Amino acid sequence: MSRPLQRSLVWLTGAAAGLALIGVLLVAVIVYKAADMSFYETEYIKYGNSLSLRMTEADLLTATAELLAYLRGEAPDMNISAVIGGQVQEMFNEREKAHMVDVRLLYRRVTLAAAALALLCLLGGGLWVWRRGWRAAAVVWSRGYLTALAAVIIVFLILTFAITRNFTAFWTNFHGVFFTNDLWLLNPATDRMIVMFPEGFFFDLVSEILRLWAICAGGAGVFACGTAWVFGKEGLVK
Repeated sequence: MSRPLQRSLVWLTGAAAGLALIGVLLVAVIVYKAADMSFYETEYIKYGNSLSLRMTEADLLTATAELLAYLRGEAPDMNISAVIGGQVQEMFNEREKAHMVDVRLLYRRVTLAAAALALLCLLGGGLWVWRRGWRAAAVVWSRGYLTALAAVIIVFLILTFAITRNFTAFWTNFHGVFFTNDLWLLNPATDRMIVMFPEGFFFDLVSEILRLWAICAGGAGVFACGTAWVFGKEGLVK
């Protein structure tokens, strides 16, 4: 293999590993925030959800926890009962349940994709350690990660602009890309889920996910800079 081709291969594999790691960090943040009950509690108070739904805050949080258990595949169905207006009622209707089938499938696919990306990172890193040693592998990963991070920053800025400029359009386009039906179009007069999770809730959620993702990806970028500088000056990877 010629030296220019070898260098290109090193750059490509390093950048691919870096991009995979950034994707894993994004999914990890999504999973974390999706399970953060303190976030739901704060949002419910902010938007007065318990009053709108005629439920106590404790009952609303309990129903939310059961809903999230279904999302993660820990519950077989969404047959959730709650005290609403002083009476025990079914929390969600058939349309909401049908939509959550799609949401749970998307959640499963995203987490499986993240697991596959993490495995590829480990295998790629192991291969470079085996071929070149851990110091050279660290340089390859660091430079590749920084290359990938530079590209992702552009995407991040575009997403931030789209969200802050017109979140409704962004959220509509998101559903158009990831769902093949209109079950996500819920009616607050008949569907409690849209009252639980109004557009403002999702704006706050997406904003928080992007903030935490930026912190995690940026922190890894600082680490990569240090690694590339310390080991790169040894001339391990030209």
